[in-house]
Amino acid sequence: MKYNVDEIQKNMHIRQVEGIGDRLEEDIRNILNRAGIYFRIFSRAKTPFSIAQKLEKPGYGFGEHDKKMQDLIGLRVVVYYQDDMDIVRTILEKTFRQVGEWSKTDNTEEEFKASKLNGVFWVPEEYQRVYNGDISFLPIDATFEVQLRTISFEGWHEIEHDMRYKSPYGDDFWREDLSRTLNSVLANLELCDWTTLNVFEKLARYHYEEGNWEMMIKGRFRLRFAGKPLSQELVDFFNENHEVVRCMYHCSRADVLYALLNDVNHEDITFDLLVKVMN
Repeated sequence: MKYNVDEIQKNMHIRQVEGIGDRLEEDIRNILNRAGIYFRIFSRAKTPFSIAQKLEKPGYGFGEHDKKMQDLIGLRVVVYYQDDMDIVRTILEKTFRQVGEWSKTDNTEEEFKASKLNGVFWVPEEYQRVYNGDISFLPIDATFEVQLRTISFEGWHEIEHDMRYKSPYGDDFWREDLSRTLNSVLANLELCDWTTLNVFEKLARYHYEEGNWEMMIKGRFRLRFAGKPLSQELVDFFNENHEVVRCMYHCSRADVLYALLNDVNHEDITFDLLVKVMN
């Protein structure tokens, strides 16, 4: 190999790199919890072997036109609702300094691919300062990569990545008819994401029309609400002021989540809190 695995292990202090990944994971988890989003998050640091293996590929180096590895630390955020991908993307852009643009699935109207959104960000300086390992001898940026996925596509990405695109047999492994069948699976996963949103939109509409205000809020905004019910004071107010409820129903879900993030005093998401931030 071009780079010695033992030398990387000795100089890079991989444990510290893993620790930075853990802190980034905790930072993002705390932010998304404050927004009430349904999500899972995972982090990993590349092993010395995987670092050396990746840097063997053409294009990596210290030359003017060479590229550097940007995913020494990788995080994956898996959301339960497809529209949360854009919300999480915006939150990350406002929290960290981004490098370049997001890499996303480029589908045509006639094809289906696993939906993905990948972004690269600089590791915050306060985390870089506590790191005393050495990466200067390797073409690696002080960055981390975030992959955004929906829960429908999460497991599928692993399968497709290893069994389709990283197959050591090249084009000999796949057959066109089976590839088309695999694409039909992807079409169904995309349909699942879209259908789930529509089910909850219709559910919220039913409760809106029937005057079930708490259930309307839960179906419309799809957040991790604490067990505390909507206060009777607000129920009575909404019963007498349907125009206010109509305005609340049509509030942008994304704007409401951003308003929750700006409210720094809460720990749990309650129905009363959501009404407060919507005001």
